[in-house]
Amino acid sequence: MSLKQRLCLAPLPALVLGAFLVSSPKPAQATIVTATLCIGPEYPCLPADTLDTGFRANGVNVLGPNQWAALPFTFADAQASFTGNIFVADAGGTYIYSWGTGTATMGPTPFNLYLDVAITQNYVTAPGVWAFAELNDGSCNAAAGAAGSTSTVLGLVNGAAMAPLTGFCPGPYQVGSGPYLANIGLVTNLTSAAQFVFGPSAGIQTITLPWGNDLPFDQVDFDFNSINNGFITPSNIPQGFTDAAPEPASFSLIGGGLLLAGMCLRRRKK
Repeated sequence: MSLKQRLCLAPLPALVLGAFLVSSPKPAQATIVTATLCIGPEYPCLPADTLDTGFRANGVNVLGPNQWAALPFTFADAQASFTGNIFVADAGGTYIYSWGTGTATMGPTPFNLYLDVAITQNYVTAPGVWAFAELNDGSCNAAAGAAGSTSTVLGLVNGAAMAPLTGFCPGPYQVGSGPYLANIGLVTNLTSAAQFVFGPSAGIQTITLPWGNDLPFDQVDFDFNSINNGFITPSNIPQGFTDAAPEPASFSLIGGGLLLAGMCLRRRKK
């Protein structure tokens, strides 16, 4: 492999993940989930490193008190995929959260590939100083364990990042952090980013997560299955809550998949 080819696939420092997100927060225009297949570890993926990307949105600009929204999402590429569900909720402006569950899959690859999935949503909130928490709770199949694959979760509150949470295959693993104090106003943005790092492997790798962030912080948040302040799926919605997105969501898939990977390598061969 030539030096130019190595530069095409060379990883950037892991700290780019947090630095880029903090320096470039983007306000949500809806409940949005995005997925990007990337040849570099930076987040968001640089255009030159992007192999494929897709997003789905439901048009909910700001989630009001006692509202929830669910957003199934499937990203399918010739090399990688992500299938899961996004769930956001606002309980009276005093308990808000953004959770994603799903499985990232990577086909055989001779080098590291990165699949980035992020959720973002605006919420009506009660102004004040609140404490936030984040969670990365993962399991891996045997191929991902043998490849030493990982997932890193980063939560942001109004563009300010919490600490990156990395889980290591073979797992299972559960890492959480908090409390993070933030002085919030009438509208608060939560973004929950997950980056799946798949190592070289001749097999098909899978990593399955719930991940996300919320307020207020509670130690119980670190057990995804027993969050004590709210609900995490449409199956246990309390009375009095309404679906903020009853209409079908929009969906877009952009990219040329592995075609771009080949173009990248051919360009650097020249």
